Amino acid sequence: KTQRRGPAMLPAGARVRPAHPTLSAALPGFLNPVFGPREVTGLLGGSVTVKCFYPQTKVNRHDRKYWCRESTRSCQTIVSSNGYTAAGYQDRASIIDYPEQSLFQINISQLALGDRGTYRCGLGLNSRALSFQVKVDVSEGNSLRLSCFRHLNHSS
Repeated sequence: KTQRRGPAMLPAGARVRPAHPTLSAALPGFLNPVFGPREVTGLLGGSVTVKCFYPQTKVNRHDRKYWCRESTRSCQTIVSSNGYTAAGYQDRASIIDYPEQSLFQINISQLALGDRGTYRCGLGLNSRALSFQVKVDVSEGNSLRLSCFRHLNHSS
């Protein structure tokens, strides 16, 4: 069974995910209309910035933007554009909407290992929203070992 989606026929339930965000903007009828990076990594104690893009419409321009953390049953809001910031994130999470560019940016600082997980950036209400899944990883950092050897040239 197929269903009509724009100019092409796709099997019911099919999802097309292009490799590049520019293609998402060019083909809005085929894809999740909210998109961003699939994964971000920050260093322990450092910060991450996530940019999420959304379709340019009057409704979206004024709709609530949010960043939430997925759990088994729901997605708990961390920060949203209506001024909410969850406990434990007040001094380290922010969200800025750039409606003229159809994007919003989430900044999380003072990263801890407990910040590793799956999040969503989205528009509207968490349970009925347009959203995009983003995995956050926190690295403890790589120690860099540099070994220097002096090449001795022995000639007879």
